[in-house]
Amino acid sequence: MAAASRELELEMEKEAGTKRQRVQLDFLPDAYARLAELRALSHARSIPDLIRTALRVYEWYLTRKLEGYKLQLVAKDGKVVPVDLML
Repeated sequence: MAAASRELELEMEKEAGTKRQRVQLDFLPDAYARLAELRALSHARSIPDLIRTALRVYEWYLTRKLEGYKLQLVAKDGKVVPVDLML
């Protein structure tokens, strides 16, 4: 999605009275449509929820990779396909 993005602008602002930080992302229409489609497929409540979940999954993947684990997909016919998400 980042590759499809015309520009990635990070704007960090502390919201009044909270420890949250705001991040603003700009997406081209095609990339935003992909986000909306992924939101629907995953039944996420919102696009921010989708992005938070995606970050947790990617963090989990990177942590396991650093620990020496390998991610694989197993097809219905039993064929094992290695997966590397380091894009």
